[in-house]
Amino acid sequence: MEKTYSPAEVAHITGASPTAIRSYSQIYKEYLSVGASPPKGQKKRFTAADVKLIAYVSGQSVSTGVGPTHVEIKEQVDADALDDFNAPALVVPEHKPVGRKKGQASTTALDKVSNALGIVKQLQISSHEKEGRLYDEISKLNREIGELKWQLGEATAMIDALEKENRRLRGEDS
Repeated sequence: MEKTYSPAEVAHITGASPTAIRSYSQIYKEYLSVGASPPKGQKKRFTAADVKLIAYVSGQSVSTGVGPTHVEIKEQVDADALDDFNAPALVVPEHKPVGRKKGQASTTALDKVSNALGIVKQLQISSHEKEGRLYDEISKLNREIGELKWQLGEATAMIDALEKENRRLRGEDS
C-alpha cells in the first residue's frame, strides 16, 4: 500500500498553508488521487504524486502572489511540467510527545517559532532573488528596446536617403 500524507504533513513538506492545500485539492481535483478530495466525513490523505503537484502549484506564486493563473498551471501540468519539477523531499517531522517533566523547559513553541522564522527568511531570500532576476531581465529588455529603436532610426534614415536619391535620379528633385 502506498504511503499517504495528512494535510498537516503536506503543509510541512511543501510550505503551503493548510488553507492553500484545501483550495488546491478542489481546484486540481482532476489531477489528484481520490484520497485528496474524499467524500464528506472522510479525512484527506495525499499520495507522493499529490504532494509533488501541490508543491509545484504552491511554488508558482508563493513568493510574490504573482504568477500564472490556475488555468495556466493546469496547462503546464497537462504539458508534463511535473516531469522536470524537483519535488521536495517527503520528510515528515518526528512526533514529539506532548507534555514535559517537572523542571524541564518547553522548547517546542520556541522551535516552532524558530522554524517559522527560518521559512520566512527563505521566502524573503527567494523573493529578493526573483525580484533581482526580474529587474535584470527588465534592464536587459530595455537595452534591447533601445538598440532596436536605434536600428530603426538608422533604417529610416537610410530609406529617406534612398528615396531622395531615387527622386534625384528620376529628375524629381526640387
